[in-house]
Amino acid sequence: MKDSQKSDINQDPMEEIDEVSLPMFERDMSDVEAEITAALSQHDLGRLMGLCPNQVLELENKGILFSLTRDGHSVYPRWQFDELGKPISLFKEILEILSTISTDPVDLLILMITGLDFFAGESIKDYIISEDWESALMEARVIAKM
Repeated sequence: MKDSQKSDINQDPMEEIDEVSLPMFERDMSDVEAEITAALSQHDLGRLMGLCPNQVLELENKGILFSLTRDGHSVYPRWQFDELGKPISLFKEILEILSTISTDPVDLLILMITGLDFFAGESIKDYIISEDWESALMEARVIAKM
């Protein structure tokens, strides 16, 4: 190797990268907005579950329900409930796993609705909807280790 081709071990390798060539990452938030728009209000969820709003809030505080905020009020993605309107028991474990990365509700939603190539593009949400609990848990664990 010629001297001109040798790298200086003290040189920062990032100095050689032109900042313009780095990919720009801007997330399209339309999928997040769609989830929030389609989510159940606290009142609607209470009616579905046969609970008063305070009981819904209590389940949320226990980590059994996942909520986002729409117009200053809690809303709940529909896919965390079974066809009878009961919280999917596995969901709490998924939230606990993903909460090691972030506790921000929008971050958690993004982690749950974004499919990974390793899982053939399927997301945690996709696995929950198809009732493939094992894959949903496995994807949450993989995400937590990234």
